[in-house]
Amino acid sequence: MQNPLQDVTLKIPIRYDAPFKFVDLAEAVDLQASARFQNELKSLLDLKLELIKSNDTDFYKDLYPESEMFIECKLSDINALQVDGYTNYGELYFMLETVNQNDMPFFLTQMIVDHCFKSEIEKYSPDSFYKIENSENDDYYLVHEDERDLPVIANLLNKNYTEQLEVVLHYHVVFSDLIDFDIKTAIMKHTLKLLNNVPNLFKLSIHFDSITTDDLKQYTDDNNDEYDTTQLSELPVFRSIFQSMTLDDNSDKQHAHFIFYPLTPNDETFDKLVNTGLEMDPTSSNFLSIGEWGSVYFPLLNEFGNDGRYEINEKTIAEAFWRFDESLLDSIGVPVENLSLHVRMDSFKRYMTIQYLTKFSGLLYDLKRKLKSQSLSVWSMKRIAELFTESLALREKVLKALKNKETFEALTTSEKMIDRIKLALTE
Repeated sequence: MQNPLQDVTLKIPIRYDAPFKFVDLAEAVDLQASARFQNELKSLLDLKLELIKSNDTDFYKDLYPESEMFIECKLSDINALQVDGYTNYGELYFMLETVNQNDMPFFLTQMIVDHCFKSEIEKYSPDSFYKIENSENDDYYLVHEDERDLPVIANLLNKNYTEQLEVVLHYHVVFSDLIDFDIKTAIMKHTLKLLNNVPNLFKLSIHFDSITTDDLKQYTDDNNDEYDTTQLSELPVFRSIFQSMTLDDNSDKQHAHFIFYPLTPNDETFDKLVNTGLEMDPTSSNFLSIGEWGSVYFPLLNEFGNDGRYEINEKTIAEAFWRFDESLLDSIGVPVENLSLHVRMDSFKRYMTIQYLTKFSGLLYDLKRKLKSQSLSVWSMKRIAELFTESLALREKVLKALKNKETFEALTTSEKMIDRIKLALTE
């Protein structure tokens, strides 16, 4: 199976609403997108955009899946677009002239392909694959570049079916004695709900670290070493956390670190950070992403609760965990898009299914070589034939699920498909 994706049809659902009746808008967008996928991007699979006519009233009533993008087309005096990375919502502004020139399909296609799902779509182009050739004959198979370049993706593809990749989440709450913040409830409400979309892939281990005012004094006194962590070295607590956690990280696990560091008005810490060159807004909360290591959220505190501690409201918690979870998705290999977390997770399920289908072809190549090079018993040959037949049947189910936009079913079934071939290789 040299092109493992040639019979794969993958649909990306997008809901939209428009003030005029564009009778053939969905069909026109699909045609334009398909032409671009085939001629410009050279997609290895049959990639389709499925536009679903919807309405903003039902969207605001939460009647649509939060994993599906909703685009509202609005009449305006300019052509422009806006995508909200916090929710599954985007706006396309268009002029009457755009309608008269029949350019709406072009602009909507451009918004979806070049702005919303650009990273995922590019994962399916030939440039994202390596061609592995057999020097003895014309056989070859494909390997996705992410399996080679991203350890987390390689680990997911090579793990046993019953295993899960362990992700260790480290949460550090600074000034825990001064704030009213139930971080465990927040994690369950936000992070666990998000990763429950892919329960077979990841096993979460959660570590908490509450840092009080007295603890901060100790960090300041003890941090006399020369260990430097860029601009945030002005925060002794961060330097200690970064150093200890970097040394403790185990390579067979995926680690992500999140620091909740409250700032109060006129806090001298704020001035120190600004003086190092960090761009900080003194009127609102601030966020800093630190690559694959994690992120820091600096909420600006103003309100005292009844117990004399600073009160962390739901809006602040939601924003903090949106930022934290964005960093988490980046660290576990989810294609980077300016989209809501749940839309990105649905994209990830499609993407990982394509990864498994690609891996499947490589394992079939290995099985073919095994059968040619080894003398196997009748029992082993029979068992291999059974497992091979089961894997092909599962592959058909995967293709059907992708066509029906059943991303969870497609992902879990593709894992089973891979498992059958791996078992055949052990015979």
